[in-house]
Amino acid sequence: MNWTNWLGNNKQMKMMFSEPPSLVNVLLHEVRLLIDGQVMYVRFDLGSFPNSPPLKWVASGFNRVQMTLGLLGISETQISGWSLINIGSIKFTNEGETIRFLFENNESYITCAARFANIVSLTGYCDSEKPNTLC
Repeated sequence: MNWTNWLGNNKQMKMMFSEPPSLVNVLLHEVRLLIDGQVMYVRFDLGSFPNSPPLKWVASGFNRVQMTLGLLGISETQISGWSLINIGSIKFTNEGETIRFLFENNESYITCAARFANIVSLTGYCDSEKPNTLC
């Protein structure tokens, strides 16, 4: 199943990627929990760059995409472990009226059950640490 179909506000992503981007080897930057609306925000770098990026991204030499997801109406959250560099895999599953988010690597395990998942932002940037980078 196409994981992007479970996300609200996915139009920009579907325009940029002909196939859903891989969620393997994503770099997790941030997890925020808010009491208002029982929300968890997750910010991470996608493992691949879009095949149809916005022209301003191309002109700026961007080579990375960072996504922020809002997981809304959370009913269950578990966070175990955290490291300086959180590279791992993200999985989404649909459990009836619940969307399950899971991030996992050797040191971290983060899961959340939510009623909705929404793309809050998709931003491009230049990662000078990436091989063959001209920025």
